Parts: sequence; structure tokens; C-alpha cells
Amino acid sequence: MQSFAHDAVITAINEHSRLFNEAAEHVLKASEELNRRLA
Repeated sequence: MQSFAHDAVITAINEHSRLFNEAAEHVLKASEELNRRLA
């Protein structure tokens, strides 16, 4: 049971960090685009 809970936590953390990375990538691309327009 404990290992199941552990796996669930790891999975949730991985999913969260994947979403976070995608969001960060999106922000990075948007800011690069903005910089090009301002330059």
C-alpha cells in the first residue's frame, strides 16, 4: 500500500512538473516574440 501511494505521489509530481515546463516554455516563446516586435 505504501509503495502504491508513493508511486501515485511521484506520478502526480511528474505530471505537475511536465505541465509547469510546458507553461514555462510557452511564456519563453511569447516573450521572445514580444522582444522581436519591440526590437
